[in-house]
Amino acid sequence: MAIVDMIPWEIPGGDLVIAIALFVISGIILEAIATFIILSIRKITERTANELDDDILDFIVKKKHLLLLLLSAFVAVELVYGNINVFGTSVYDWFFILFIVVGGIFVIDFFDVIVDYYLRHIAPKTKTGFDEEILPLARNLVKIGLYAILLTVVLSQLGVDIGPIIAGLGIGGLAIGLALQDTLANFFAGLHIIADRPIRVGDYIKVGSVEGTVQEIGWRTTKLLALGNKVIVLPNKELANSTLVNYFKPGEPTGHVVTFGVGYGSDVEEVKKIFLKVCKKMAKEGLITKDEPWVRLDAMGDSSLDFKGGFVVPVYTARFAAQGRFYELMYDALNKAGIDIPFPTRTVYLKEEKSGRSRKKR
Repeated sequence: MAIVDMIPWEIPGGDLVIAIALFVISGIILEAIATFIILSIRKITERTANELDDDILDFIVKKKHLLLLLLSAFVAVELVYGNINVFGTSVYDWFFILFIVVGGIFVIDFFDVIVDYYLRHIAPKTKTGFDEEILPLARNLVKIGLYAILLTVVLSQLGVDIGPIIAGLGIGGLAIGLALQDTLANFFAGLHIIADRPIRVGDYIKVGSVEGTVQEIGWRTTKLLALGNKVIVLPNKELANSTLVNYFKPGEPTGHVVTFGVGYGSDVEEVKKIFLKVCKKMAKEGLITKDEPWVRLDAMGDSSLDFKGGFVVPVYTARFAAQGRFYELMYDALNKAGIDIPFPTRTVYLKEEKSGRSRKKR
């Protein structure tokens, strides 16, 4: 029996006025109960060091209003009208569907809260960057799946035959997959790059004839900042299938080799000492690290004694500045020490056909 049948007198507006009044009253009561429970739980969560319980409680506070409104509406309809039919369906079934929708949205948003907490508090401690890059994409994929499940359940409750829909989606998905074959290949290559971690944002890499600093690793392409402030966009499929050189692994400091020549007759040991002094000065200037440099006589060239030496630069991109400074300092140091810096020369012999004699010309 509906509550309106228990009232002995007639109320202006009838059932609707009573339903609205019950909706408001039940809403106030439910809000008071929920507030009391939340405040009681808040006192407990404030004593804990973990912020997850605070985030969950804040989430419940934000989301409780929709659930309370739905409960208040159910109480009002139940007490005033009972189990009536609306559009040929029991009002209980309609409320059941609404509770499924609200509950599903609640679960999906709660999943967001957990992922956000992980990204803010746990992922930074891993020091890999993997979680920050893969989780946002994984979260979106999971949410799409959850919404699809929710839609399927709702349609099933409404009596819709979802079999043909699922079959149609399967055929459509196959057609889309074939049409987007390259895009999907780039997508899964992007997942492989993010998971395998051969490169990170900020690394200086070389792929084939292309090199630059990694700016962004997307789901389809990877962007490099090349010299001249140019952006190079590489498809992830090409990046995953090519030989890749990462100059920032195993660490950012990297060795750099330089060559120079001095005249024949120069003291080899003195040249080596000058090289080491130049490297020591560059280390003080911060152009190279304090790792031990090396130098050796590499070859006896056509017009010079050819030396090869090496030092370590802090990052691969600093090699140009270090190399330029090295040649400036080395040139001045060799001149100051009186060591000859030869330029290429060639000896040409000219033969005189008539006399049969040859003469030498430099």
